[in-house]
Amino acid sequence: MERLERVVEAGGVLLKAERGSGNEQIASNLLLTFDVGRLLVEADAAAGNVHTVVIEDKEEIPPGLTNASEDEPWWRILGSPLARVSAGDVGALGLRLQFRSDTDNPRVVVIKPSGSDVEVSLDPMHRNS
Repeated sequence: MERLERVVEAGGVLLKAERGSGNEQIASNLLLTFDVGRLLVEADAAAGNVHTVVIEDKEEIPPGLTNASEDEPWWRILGSPLARVSAGDVGALGLRLQFRSDTDNPRVVVIKPSGSDVEVSLDPMHRNS
């Protein structure tokens, strides 16, 4: 979560979202590219949570990623700043990423573990429009 908090502090804007094998809701991993850097989001099945890894070189990018820019929820938030990050629900050990400020029609993306994969969804409280 600390790495994502640094993106918030830097005013990082989401430029691209890519996913590993899977589908829109559940994928092996996610690569989020911000204007301030790249973060790989993965599930840790043993710990039952998700974690992030900083990707500094293109050689570190996992092979076989698919552009998720047209997938839900990413198409809604591309070009938006990451405004807040917090831990997910107590049982899920995931992440809640709020894109856009509270006064600018925020979107909250929930990323939680699903075995060795990550599950992505929009927070139901932030689904309108």
